[in-house]
Amino acid sequence: MIEAIVARMRARGESEEFVSAVRSDLPRWARQLAARGLSAWPQQPKNWREYVDHAADDNFLVLLIERARRGKDRNEALLHDLRNMARVRPPKPWSTFKVEAVVGST
Repeated sequence: MIEAIVARMRARGESEEFVSAVRSDLPRWARQLAARGLSAWPQQPKNWREYVDHAADDNFLVLLIERARRGKDRNEALLHDLRNMARVRPPKPWSTFKVEAVVGST
């Protein structure tokens, strides 16, 4: 799994320096992915459902990669979006949204 993560990082265009810098984190990342039910990195999704299922796992890996960035390379807005897309946060229940009806006089 670790080599699959490295291959995915290289496919994203990450530098060899960055890959080397986070190599000590890769076993932890592999355990986190395994806890999400991913034991091997899928190569190519066969249908749209597999693609959608794989997208959340891929977004989670990208979240781990982006969390490892430091300083000016770290993009907090991207991290926020990735937490949502990777299903790290549960969606808000509709009951928490305030809905106001506008009643006009006729």
